[in-house]
Amino acid sequence: MRCDEVREYLFAYLDNELDVPVSMELQRHVETCHECARGVEIEWAIKGKLSEVLSREPVDVEFDERALQRLLEHKQMRRPSARWRGRRFAMRMAATVGIVALVGIWFGVRGMFSRADSSPLAELLVDDFVHFIGEGRSVQIASSDRVVVADWLRGKTSLDVQLPDVRAPRFLLVGGRKCKVNGQPAAFAVFELDGAIASLVAMDAGHFDLDGMTRSEHESHVHWVDRCKGHTVVACKRGELIYAVVSRLAVELLSPLMPPTEG
Repeated sequence: MRCDEVREYLFAYLDNELDVPVSMELQRHVETCHECARGVEIEWAIKGKLSEVLSREPVDVEFDERALQRLLEHKQMRRPSARWRGRRFAMRMAATVGIVALVGIWFGVRGMFSRADSSPLAELLVDDFVHFIGEGRSVQIASSDRVVVADWLRGKTSLDVQLPDVRAPRFLLVGGRKCKVNGQPAAFAVFELDGAIASLVAMDAGHFDLDGMTRSEHESHVHWVDRCKGHTVVACKRGELIYAVVSRLAVELLSPLMPPTEG
C-alpha cells in the first residue's frame, strides 16, 4: 500500500470500517513508514479529543428556521468589499497559523511526557517487544503446536502458561522464548497475523499489576488496554498470571490471543 492510499483509507481505518485484509495492509505500511505512522497518531489523538467533547451532555438550542432564512437573505444582499475580503483572508490565515502552532506545541508537550501517559507495565512490555524485533525475531523454540510451546515455556519459566487455541486461519503461532520483564522470568509466545507480529507474554501477577491501564470489555471478557510508543497492549489476569499481548495491530485484532476465562 502506498502513502496516498493510506491517506485515502485513513478515516475508514480509524472507524474500523475497513475489511480485515485492507486494514492489515494499511497497518503493515504504517509499521515501516514514519510519516504515515505520525499521521495515524495525530488523527487518533484528534479523534479521541472529539469523542471526549461529543460525549459530554449536549446543550439544548432552539432552532429558529425563519431567523436562519432572514440571515441567509441578509448575507446574500451584502457582498463584502474587496478591502474587507482581504482583511478577512488575513484573519483566517492568522487563525490557521495560530491553530497549527497550538497543535505543534500540544504534540511537542505530548511527546515530552508520553512515557508518563503510559502504564509502567505497558512500557516494560513494549520495550521488550521492540528489543525482540531488533534481535531479528529470534525464538528459542519454533513450533506452531500450542501444547508443545506451552509445555516448553512451563519447563523454562516455572509459570503455569496456557496458550490460546486460536483457530482463525490468519493466526499462526511461530514459537516462544524465555525472557525477563523487569528482572522477573516471563514466558514469551510469538504469533503472526497476516505478516504482522504479536507477542503474548505471561508473568507472575505477584510481581506486576495493571495500574494505569484502561479497563475494557470485549465479548463479555474484561481486558486492560494501553497505548505506548505506537504499540497496543492488551492485558488480562488469569489465575496467578497476567497475560499481555503487544503489537502494532488494533485492539479488536489482538483480543482473540487472550487466554479464555477460567471456568
